[in-house]
Amino acid sequence: MKRKASLLIPDFLPLAGAEKILLDLAHDQLLRGFDVDVITCYETQNISNFFSKEIRLINFNSHSLSQSFIPLVKYLKQEKPDVLVVFMWPLTVVAILAKIVALSSVRLITTDHNTLSMQYASKSFLMKMGLRFSIMLTYPFAKYRVAVSRGVAKDLMQLSKLKQNSFKVIYNPIKVMPSTPLGRDFANEIWDVLGTGTRILNVGRLKRQKNQKLLLEAFAQVLEVFDASLVILSDGEDAIKKELQLYIAEHDLKNRVRLVPHVDDLTAWYESADMFVLSSDYEGFGNVLVEALNAGLPIVSTDCPSGPSEILSGGEFGRLVPVGRSDLLAHAIIETKYDHPSSCILKNRAKVFMGDSAFLEYSSLMHD
Repeated sequence: MKRKASLLIPDFLPLAGAEKILLDLAHDQLLRGFDVDVITCYETQNISNFFSKEIRLINFNSHSLSQSFIPLVKYLKQEKPDVLVVFMWPLTVVAILAKIVALSSVRLITTDHNTLSMQYASKSFLMKMGLRFSIMLTYPFAKYRVAVSRGVAKDLMQLSKLKQNSFKVIYNPIKVMPSTPLGRDFANEIWDVLGTGTRILNVGRLKRQKNQKLLLEAFAQVLEVFDASLVILSDGEDAIKKELQLYIAEHDLKNRVRLVPHVDDLTAWYESADMFVLSSDYEGFGNVLVEALNAGLPIVSTDCPSGPSEILSGGEFGRLVPVGRSDLLAHAIIETKYDHPSSCILKNRAKVFMGDSAFLEYSSLMHD
C-alpha cells in the first residue's frame, strides 16, 4: 500500500509563492511514488488544470479557516495520511489542534512563508496576542516547523519561545518555465507602447506589504534623470489598484507606467526587462528576486525583513535600500542603470536557490 502525503492550504488561487511551492511539492511527491492529496479550505475556482489527474483535490468549502477544523478532523480519522504539510498561520494552528483531537499519528509539518510579526503589526493588541500564544501553545506539537528564510525562522523563534534548532530553514524551491513566443510578443508590445527608455519591472500582489506606491514615487524621481518605463505585474486589492492609478494620473505617468494583470508567462517579462525593483515593506523570502536573478536582471530592493538580504547576500548581487525611502530607492535605481554585476554572475547566484535541493529537504522531513 502506498504511503499518502497530504498538503493543506487555505486556497490555491491566485497563484503566489506558497501556492507555487505546494504545486511543485505535490508533483514531486507524486514522482517519488506517493499518493498525494491537495486540500483547500475555501477554493472558489476550478484548479484541476494545474494538477496531475493522479493527485486528488479536496475542497472543504468552508467559509473560514475555523470552519475547516471539523472536516479536517474527519479527514485525518478516515484517510489516515502518513504526512500532512500545512501552509501558513493560522491554518497551521487549526491543523495541529485537529491532529490532537483526531488522535492522529500523522507526521505534521508546518510551513510559514512570511514574517508574521510584521504581517500583523498593524492589527489589534488581541490579534497580536492571539498570534503569539497560538504559536507558542501549538507549534511544539508539530513534528517539524519549516521557515522559508532565516529571518522568518528568527521571527517564529521569538513568537514561539522555541529554540533556534526547532525550525528548519528551506528556501523556496524555484522553478522557472521557458518563455513562449506569445508571451514574449505580449511583453514587448506593452514595453514598445511605453517608449524606448530603460525597462523597469516589478512583480507582486497589490497589497500594502508590497508598497508599489513607494516604487511609483521613486520612479517619478528617476524620470528626472533618464528616460524609463515601468511595468507592475499585479493582481490584488482593488483599493490599492485605485490608489496607484490615482497617483499615476496625478503625476502624469500614464505614458510611462502600466499595471498589467496576471500573466501566465512571467519569464517573458523578466527576459524583456532591463532592471527589477522590489519595494516591499516586508517579505518572507522573495521568489521574484530569484526569478529576476535567473534572467540576469540587475536588482534594486528594499532591505526589508526577511528574504532580500539573504538572496542578494547583503547587497553583493543587488542594491539594498532602507524600507520606505523613495529618494534612496530612486538613487539606487539610477546607480544600478550604470553599475551592476554581470548577468552571468547574477544567473549563477540564482542557481543557489533553484534545482531539486529544496524538494529533497522537504522529502527528508516528510519521510525520514
